[in-house]
Amino acid sequence: MKLVHRIATMLVLVPLMSACQAEEIPTFSGAIKTDDERSAESLALAQEFNAFMMKNDGKTVKLDISNYYDFGDEDLKRDESGFPDPREFIVTDDCETLPMCTGTSYTIDADLSKLDYDPSHSSRSIRGVFEVAVAGMGQGSWAINLKHLPDAEK
Repeated sequence: MKLVHRIATMLVLVPLMSACQAEEIPTFSGAIKTDDERSAESLALAQEFNAFMMKNDGKTVKLDISNYYDFGDEDLKRDESGFPDPREFIVTDDCETLPMCTGTSYTIDADLSKLDYDPSHSSRSIRGVFEVAVAGMGQGSWAINLKHLPDAEK
């Protein structure tokens, strides 16, 4: 009888211990700007996203973001079909302190064939698991590198 009780106790405790040890991946989901980048709403969304990324420097995060770049921005690199390259974008989060708006520039190290993204004007979304590395600051803007981890999504 004692053996049955011990086995039953172990069956309950082992999954609980494993669940406590498993760390959840920090996740950010939602739009990170509006079509008017200078609006208060857009700046608040961008500040929330940029703060999340800075907080998770050196960590792995899961992103499901939309409206993350300005489709009409002429400075964006474009792919052969004319769509903006989803691997580079800027998230403007301050238009008050300096004469020009500032924010954070992002570069994603990813194979486009493995990246889950939709470059269409209505969506501008990207999903996946990424390793975050804050590269530094230059000319009033932070630079953050994201390494896509396609195998971590399975």
